[in-house]
Amino acid sequence: MEGKTLFLNIFLFFTFILLIKAQNNLVVSPKYTTKDTCLNPSKASGPITSNLNKPINGGIFTLYGIGGRGACGLDIDAPTMSAAASGSLFNNAAQWVPSCLPDKRYLLNDPICMSKCVKITYKCVGCSAAKTLTVPINNKCPECATNHVDLSTDAFKWLEPQGGTVGIAKDATITYINC
Repeated sequence: MEGKTLFLNIFLFFTFILLIKAQNNLVVSPKYTTKDTCLNPSKASGPITSNLNKPINGGIFTLYGIGGRGACGLDIDAPTMSAAASGSLFNNAAQWVPSCLPDKRYLLNDPICMSKCVKITYKCVGCSAAKTLTVPINNKCPECATNHVDLSTDAFKWLEPQGGTVGIAKDATITYINC
């Protein structure tokens, strides 16, 4: 009986640890995939490609209001947690092309608009552990450097519960990735 109790206690301990870890990590998927939009990554090029999977320490993030269609032509309020990336990560020569979405809207044929996400790891003010949030990029922040992302209000508040009172959240690790 002691062996079963010990096993159960160990199991519960590790389950508790995994639960805590899961509460500090959230991945939000894009509303549309490249299959949904009919954009073809092999027919597009842009600066985001050389910046993928390279963590940037000392990053910052701010928040912005959402609504309408962003720089990619996607709805920037869907999903409610999303990001606007540095204008320098967009291809200035990218063309607008018709999509295969039901409304046939035009989308920017730029790799940054094709299932790209930003992963942000940040320890909020007064928090005991860092959180990691991964959200899709669906808009442009022209004035942001590559170490700065502009987040939707929901995304910002998930990472920094004090919200806008913080203003600019600093010392984050920012990594651009494929979603």
